[in-house]
Amino acid sequence: MYRTAILTIVVAYFAYLLVRVDGDFVLAHARRKPEFWNGKVVLVTGASSGVGAALSEALASHGAKLVLAGHDRGRLEAVQKRCAATETRILINDASDLDSMPGVAAQAIQQFGRIDVYFNNAGRSQRSSALHTPISVHQELMQVDHFGPVALTLALLPELIQRKGSIVTT
Repeated sequence: MYRTAILTIVVAYFAYLLVRVDGDFVLAHARRKPEFWNGKVVLVTGASSGVGAALSEALASHGAKLVLAGHDRGRLEAVQKRCAATETRILINDASDLDSMPGVAAQAIQQFGRIDVYFNNAGRSQRSSALHTPISVHQELMQVDHFGPVALTLALLPELIQRKGSIVTT
């Protein structure tokens, strides 16, 4: 009986945490109320192009303060100019450098003193047949597309849990 009660409490707590950091929940709420983003501090990785750049521009139009993260300063500066309607900061990072992620998280938080929402968007793609793609390429992809975001998420979790923030993976 006692074990069942403890297990129920633990499961309920983790379910609560999942709802708090579930990206679909955050986006569904934000679509209904665009003012949700006004004044929020948002970290967007992979912000230098593609989905990350478009997402940053959309968030800027709703008043979010942005930390634009990526590895190409020139492209990040171009996105920053297109987000001129709001405060933006640039954070240069390498998503494959797992050991740097605690420092990246600290720098991101330092930009505005907090992070409310983390858009986990960094990634790389490979366009070749599996038959002709060496395992080293797969390892690089996993480092950037999986392990880098996991390392940054783990580094940001204390801040996001404390602030009741959110993680959105694109």
